[in-house]
Amino acid sequence: MTIWAAGSSLDLGFDHNTIDGAVLTDNDLGIFMRNSRDNRFEGVRIRRSRHDGVFMAQAGEATDFGWWLAPGTQCTGNTFNNLRVAGCGGWAFRVNDSACTNNVIKRRNVTLDSIRGQIQK
Repeated sequence: MTIWAAGSSLDLGFDHNTIDGAVLTDNDLGIFMRNSRDNRFEGVRIRRSRHDGVFMAQAGEATDFGWWLAPGTQCTGNTFNNLRVAGCGGWAFRVNDSACTNNVIKRRNVTLDSIRGQIQK
């Protein structure tokens, strides 16, 4: 049995960091993000993720009435410079929840290539 995991799992208040030159290959997700703010990603390369290249979401919490999105756990203010995503089975860049705002992909050397498409929000 193969166990799949994210190349980089950024969660639990992952704030104000710089990831520079990471190469993430053959993972379930390239980058999984929840509860992450104001991070900078420089020249990150994601290749052949089983699902999405970047998956960004707000955390959920169980209540007596079912699962709800946990306030204050959305991804905001993250910047991706020169991001390259290729050959993923899902979306190149997926923003799963509408509260994840002000996340920017910039610079001209951006490549977003996957089976499902470029950006899903």
